[in-house]
Amino acid sequence: MKRLVLKDMVDGMKSLRLKDFDGPLDCIACTTAKQKRRSYRRHNKRSKVCYERLMSGVCRIGVETIGGNMYFQLIQDKASRYKWCYLLRHKSESTPNVKNLIMELEKEHNTKWFSSDRGGELFHKKMKRFLADHGVKLWKTDAYTPEENCLVEKLNGTLMNKVDNMTPTKELAGMTPYEKLTGTKPDVSNLHVCGCVAFAHVPKKKRASKLSPKAKPTLFLGYAQTSLGYRLLDLRTGNLIEQRDVSFREDITVDSVYVERLLARRYEGSEEELPVRVPYVRLPVNAVLDTVHIPTRPSDEDSEDDDMDSVDGDSMVTTRKRRREDSSDSSDECLDDVDFSGSLDIDWGSATSASPAGGSATSSSSASGSPTSGASLANKGLYGLKQASKIWNDTLHAYLVELQFVQCVFDAGVYYRKGTHSMIYLTVYVDDIVIAAKQADIEVVVRELSARFEVKDLWAASNIFSGWREIVGSLQYLVACTRPDMASVVRCLGKYNGAYTRENFAMAKRAIGYLLGAKTFGLVYRPTDTMPLLTAFADADHAMCADTSRSNTGFVLQLNGCAWMWKSKQQSRVTTNTCASDLVAACDFVDSLVWARQLLAELLVKTEVSTVHCDNQSALHVIANRGNSKKVQRFAKEARMIAEFVDEGAVQMKYVSTTENVADIFTKALGPQRFGYLRD
Repeated sequence: MKRLVLKDMVDGMKSLRLKDFDGPLDCIACTTAKQKRRSYRRHNKRSKVCYERLMSGVCRIGVETIGGNMYFQLIQDKASRYKWCYLLRHKSESTPNVKNLIMELEKEHNTKWFSSDRGGELFHKKMKRFLADHGVKLWKTDAYTPEENCLVEKLNGTLMNKVDNMTPTKELAGMTPYEKLTGTKPDVSNLHVCGCVAFAHVPKKKRASKLSPKAKPTLFLGYAQTSLGYRLLDLRTGNLIEQRDVSFREDITVDSVYVERLLARRYEGSEEELPVRVPYVRLPVNAVLDTVHIPTRPSDEDSEDDDMDSVDGDSMVTTRKRRREDSSDSSDECLDDVDFSGSLDIDWGSATSASPAGGSATSSSSASGSPTSGASLANKGLYGLKQASKIWNDTLHAYLVELQFVQCVFDAGVYYRKGTHSMIYLTVYVDDIVIAAKQADIEVVVRELSARFEVKDLWAASNIFSGWREIVGSLQYLVACTRPDMASVVRCLGKYNGAYTRENFAMAKRAIGYLLGAKTFGLVYRPTDTMPLLTAFADADHAMCADTSRSNTGFVLQLNGCAWMWKSKQQSRVTTNTCASDLVAACDFVDSLVWARQLLAELLVKTEVSTVHCDNQSALHVIANRGNSKKVQRFAKEARMIAEFVDEGAVQMKYVSTTENVADIFTKALGPQRFGYLRD
């Protein structure tokens, strides 16, 4: 515009003068069209104190590692440039790494600042509360401004080059970050090739004789976290050991097939024999085995997350399938359920045994396998034999491999191959297969399976439930044996056996975590010189179920002060007031109490009068009046039944305050202090 006025190039702008263009123009269109980023300059001084400021960032690898990790997290000390790197399967795993590092450092050093981008994996309520509790100030970068977290962001892009050589940086004046942080040069003499063969020294006390070998072959996995030893896999037993007296052969490793068979034999109960000699092969190898999730013994699991991993890993195809009413499927990609129908309804009466001459019966089941030299020859009786499941699995595996399917290394029940239209995934559970692929590829796989086996196609699987019932069933077993404190929790979890949600699964994980933390708790019965004393507590939580308005019954019978019988159950009918719900609970319990007294009497064990404690005075009054109350006329039979046992001298009803009623733990969720008080 200034040029147009200066050169008089257009008409109609005579009112404008050159001085009108001296200052900045307040033009919104120009601002929105020409806006640029401001130059970034570091305003604060560079930190000189080690551990004072930690910077973190999470970056996607792009290719899944052998261990199933898709991300890595970097935490860097700004002063020393020392770095901690963690491999992550999910971004949510980054929070525990930060917490553990800060708690580890706070014993000797003072961390004042923690900075990262605004990713949701780190900046949530729990993380903010943790930093506030430890006196660490939180510094967030502005959106799309990686310069504010420059050290970590730059390191994300150059990590592989840093791995080759982490020394060159002028800020450290020729020192490594480790020397800057600790004051001593790093010692790399203990670094060895991961996956190589190592020979661990056998102590004299563990040698069978003087001629026994002084070393045993192992596979080098890494370094012990809590000692100076190496982390090794025993190539004879499959045990995970930590030992310091080790010699390394960094030019050889072990055949991967041998390692897989060794681990299957050690941790999965496989009966497959191993070769007498360990098969060594030359390095390098194309793949190494991820050993993060190998327990030190078959029953040993490390944490709640390992427990929420073992449940999800082997239960992809489990207990229930529902067939769709309409077999047509409008979606392109779906799940199809295939069942080898004849495997579960074998005609045992017509199965013939092996003949003396060594021949075999020719009758066959649709899921029969090909017996090996060590198996029985009765094909039709396959599922009644001890080795039946192995023969069937070997037969199916061999045929799937023949169809160019590849067995997943980390889940033996999963197979995959590349189809014409999509990737094809098979999940095998005994003789049930779920196929995940495009519909055209599913039809091809079904035809291929039908050519070898008698296949029953159940069409699209509309519902696939995981191992929820296995979790609830395991918890029920604990409740029935030694953990009455979990009765109310298991009752709540059992309501979702038909269909559960993520929230329900989180509840189950929390229950398992509690059990892991309190696995030493149990019941202790001690003999007494006096007559056995039966003490009882009964309670009900009125109309707790929002869907049915039914109440929860809870009771516990103590033998000499220790729990002997207990129950947490939803009542079968609706009650209109707390008096009625407590009457139903007391009646249910007195019935069980009388049975317990009769059992002890049959065993010639004499008992005193059993005292039943109840925290509802109205219910006690109704029992004393034999149910003659208009408010609870419908429950008069329960009150009169209890009154008869009171008159016989078998039961004594007594009031107890709610705070001292032990049965309260069986009726509803309680706070940690109240729960711990009643449990103990």
